[in-house]
Order: sequence, then structure tokens, then C-alpha cells
Amino acid sequence: MQAANLLVLGATGLEHPWSPTMGGTAARLASEAPCSVLLVRPPQAVLHVRDVMVRGISSVTPETPVADVVALLLRRNVKALPVVDERRHVVGIITGGDLLRRGELALRLSLKQDLDDETLRARLRELTRSRIRARDVMTHPVHTLEADVDLRAAIRLMAERRLKRLPVVDRGGVLAGLVSRADVLRVIAALPEPQEAVDRRLPAHARTVGDVMTTDIPSVPPEADAETVLGRLLESPLRRVVVVEADGRVLGIISDRDLLLRTSPDTRRWLVRALTGRRATPGSAEPDRRVFGPGGPLTARALMAPSLVTVRRDDPLRRAIQLMMQHRVKRLVVVDEAGHLLGLVDRRDILRSLAEEPARQGES
Repeated sequence: MQAANLLVLGATGLEHPWSPTMGGTAARLASEAPCSVLLVRPPQAVLHVRDVMVRGISSVTPETPVADVVALLLRRNVKALPVVDERRHVVGIITGGDLLRRGELALRLSLKQDLDDETLRARLRELTRSRIRARDVMTHPVHTLEADVDLRAAIRLMAERRLKRLPVVDRGGVLAGLVSRADVLRVIAALPEPQEAVDRRLPAHARTVGDVMTTDIPSVPPEADAETVLGRLLESPLRRVVVVEADGRVLGIISDRDLLLRTSPDTRRWLVRALTGRRATPGSAEPDRRVFGPGGPLTARALMAPSLVTVRRDDPLRRAIQLMMQHRVKRLVVVDEAGHLLGLVDRRDILRSLAEEPARQGES
């Protein structure tokens, strides 16, 4: 190499285009060059499904017993399993919703993981006696994406069909991975671009939390008893209840998972029945168990999650995404400057707004 004062190097980062790092080749040349190096990256690399999908995923066949499906989901701590034929072609997918609707699963998977070992073993024994197999509960035909598809197409499909995850296949239709809402949002949260540039690429009507938040949120006072909390949870599709002071200031949030985690084992069986719609009829209920606590009645204040993550109405949407990924939560409570409850924002709302981005940009 001839003597030089400046080396200009293109750092495309094609292997991981949205990574905040520059890539191995560029980093090595920059560190070893005998002169100054100017690294140039494109303002926005094209991202494909292959860049964000999860590889090496588990799968089952149509003949797999449903008990084995549930056991595998719990063991791998995943929310869905593709169903493949003998050639590894995707013929279906099994999610927790499929198991609830058609697989005799009384409780959603994320709650089953919080059950005590004895209760969980009993539930799995019940499924083992069932003759139901993967083919009986899977969703089919199933939407799939090729790994080379632009990620925007995946976002639009997931938003339009209200899908939380999609199997990814290669050009021969063989299972290659899985992409989920969380995978998409995790990539957006890691964008290395300046905040202003990211906000400009969001649709004009959905650049802030207030543009996409839901305002119809069930709430309870901190002194509400556990039975009241459970009733509000069962009334709402969100399965979340916000705890607020009399003046509207937010104290915390309660999910059905919080109920399971904070109740004693001897009341948990009753709670499971309640959460699955099998509550005892009036006059035959266990009155002492309705208070949930071994030391007396539990209130909303005692049941709410120990930490609360909030955002403001005017916060950039990307900040909400970053907080969701950082704290591993699906929903954030929206408050005003004084901490008063305004609403809730969740992954589906954000994904739907991202799906509308191309059309909105074309209008401007």
C-alpha cells in the first residue's frame, strides 16, 4: 500500500445491517491501518427476515402427542412450535392459543411455568392420557415467509393477520427459523441511527406513544381485594389491571401471572379454575380461599408487580420499544407529568403503526 494520509472505507455491515457495531472487516482494517480511517455507512441498510429471525428452532411432526408438545414448549421456554413433515416442510404451527382452543390446555403456557411442580405434573399427566396429537391442534394452512423477504413485508403480514410469530423457510420451503414481534422490535430498539432520523421514518400519525396507545384500561384502588382484582382481570382482554390512587396517580400494574406468583399453593388450584373460567358456583365455593393469602386478605397493593415501567404520551415511539426490550415487558403504562394514568401501549399497537409506514411515506 502506498503512503496515505486518509483511508476511506465503506462499512456496510451486511451481515448484521442494523447492528450498532461496524462489522469485523471494517473494525480490523481501522485498527491496523497506518493512517487515519474514515468509515462510511449507508444511512439505512435494507433489512431482510434472515437478519432478525431465530435459527435452530425446535419443531414437531403432525403425529407428536400434545403432551410432548407442551413439555417441549415449557422445556425450551418458547411460545410456538412449527409442525413439519418428513422433508422439513412447514405444514402448521402450534401456539399457546391453539393449545387453549383445541388442545385441552386449561391455562396459557406462560402461566403454567409459574405453577408449582406438583400442580404442573398433574396437568401434564392429564394431557398424557389424551389422544390428541399435533395435527389436531395446529393452525393450518400456516403463513410462512422466505428468509430473503424484506422485513417490511413481514411486519405488514404480522400486523394485518394479527400474528405474533411466523415460520421462516428457505427457497425450497424447508424450515429455516422463526420471526416474532419481539424479534422485530428488538432490532428497531438497537438502531444505531440518531433519534431524529428514526422518528422521521415513522409514519407521521404514529411517531409518539400517544399516537398508538389504548385508553380503555381497567383500574382498581390499592385497597381493592383480590376477588375484585380477579374480576377486573377476567373482564379485560388485556389481562392487566392498573392500580391507581384516588387522584389517578399510578402505583402499579397487576397481571394474571402476578396473581399466581403471589398466592399460596393451597389457593392456587382455585385460582387456576377461576382464570380458566371454571369458578365454583355460588354456595359451593371455598370462601377462605377467595382472599388468596395465607395471612389474611390480599389487596391490590400487595398483588401488583414490584416494579413499574412507564412512558409519557409525547415520548418517541422508539423509546417505548427500547423500554419494552430492556425490561422484557409487552406493555407499558402511559402517564402524564404528574403520574396520572392515561393509557397503555403494547407490541401489537406498535407493530401495526410500523406496518403503515410505507403507505404513509408514499403520500408525502
